[in-house]
Amino acid sequence: MVDPRAFPDGCPRSLGGSLATRNGRDAIPERTLRRRHPVGALYFFNSLQNHALSFSCSAGNSSTGTSAVREEGGSRHPMGSMEESGIAGYICDSFPGIVPVAAWGETSFFYNPGRVLPRGVYFATLKAKDGDGDRASNLSRPRVFRLNIGISNATYRSLFGPPPPRPAAGGVVDTGHDFTALDTLSPHPVYGWMAWVSVLNPSPATFESVKPLLAEAHGLAVARFRKRVTVGGLR
Repeated sequence: MVDPRAFPDGCPRSLGGSLATRNGRDAIPERTLRRRHPVGALYFFNSLQNHALSFSCSAGNSSTGTSAVREEGGSRHPMGSMEESGIAGYICDSFPGIVPVAAWGETSFFYNPGRVLPRGVYFATLKAKDGDGDRASNLSRPRVFRLNIGISNATYRSLFGPPPPRPAAGGVVDTGHDFTALDTLSPHPVYGWMAWVSVLNPSPATFESVKPLLAEAHGLAVARFRKRVTVGGLR
């Protein structure tokens, strides 16, 4: 995992070509970021380019989160779904204090303003490939990825009923959902018991419906961050 301090300018708005700060300052070209912060940039860009994919956010995509076209032959995701870059751009543009951390085929979005904590509190992830103990979504399929969001127990119950029991090591939560289905909100196949939810390759319409869940997850992360900072005596 890369140290979030590798990106002192905050969360990138674009995930390829050029990067812009959240403060509206001039864009930071990718080559400049690689030169100034080689280790952080290496992890960030290489992890986002899983399965030999490259991303490009045009001027409207990073703020709206609408679908972009992959540079890989100009093809699109299944079912006209969104690109990872559009979703990541929306998270970065919409919520303050975000630090992205990329490793092992997954980009985690942490709330950690000022890099006060070593890692911060994460509330959403984009996962682009299967991992040990997390293969239920079959992310080895071409262009398939999963958006994961940590919501409150109350909101989870309103969507799916009581959270399921914790599965055995390497197991999957027993909720009866098809965790390979695209564009369908479901419990997280591994962490549903912790009130995490997931959606594979959301369409723009589905992503609109999960935006309130992202906002709630960010709010929960803010509260947990403040608690950790207070208990730790950092403020």
